[in-house]
Amino acid sequence: MTGRPVAPVPSLDELRKSPELVDELPHEALLALYRQAAVLEALLRARLTGSAAAGPAPEVDRALGIAEAAARLSMKQDTLYRKWRALRLGYRDADGRVKFSARALERYIAHKAGA
Repeated sequence: MTGRPVAPVPSLDELRKSPELVDELPHEALLALYRQAAVLEALLRARLTGSAAAGPAPEVDRALGIAEAAARLSMKQDTLYRKWRALRLGYRDADGRVKFSARALERYIAHKAGA
C-alpha cells in the first residue's frame, strides 16, 4: 500500500458546479467519469430524439484522424503516432495518413477499463 491518500472522485454534479476540479483528477478517474457522462448523454439524446422507442440505432463506424483518436484515448498525439502499430489500432489510409476505426478505439477503451 502506498503512503499517498486516495482522494474521493467528485460526482458529475460536483464537477458541473466546480469544473476546475477536473484538472486535479487522475487519468483513471477521468475515464470513469467520461464513461458515465457518455452513457447519460446517449440516454438523454435518445429520449429527446424519440429514438429510444425504435431501439438502438445501428452503430456506424468511421475513420478518425490522429488528433481525434488521441483525444478519445486521452493520449498525446506524438505518443499515439509512435505507438499506433504496437497498439494494433491504426492503419495507413490511401492518403498515407494514420487513421483509426472508431469502433476499434471503443473496444480498446472498454478492454482497458475491464468491461
